[in-house]
Amino acid sequence: MATTFTASIFYSLHAEGPGGRRTGIHEGIVGSGFLVGPAAGGLLAGHIGPRAPYLLASAVILVAILLQVFMLRRGRKDAV
Repeated sequence: MATTFTASIFYSLHAEGPGGRRTGIHEGIVGSGFLVGPAAGGLLAGHIGPRAPYLLASAVILVAILLQVFMLRRGRKDAV
């Protein structure tokens, strides 16, 4: 996690354009993930069962992969 976080903040600061704004967005996303992820997992574990947080994490990863595939395909169409 530390390597991913460090690389993400590095590239948000060292890209062309206003780095401060991207850094703020980065920190907001990371901070909300640290808040929402455990809270949602705890609520699901309390209401559904102890395996529910793992299903939630799997669903989030799947949605992230699908979103990346969508963005990659959209980027290729825009480049043509």
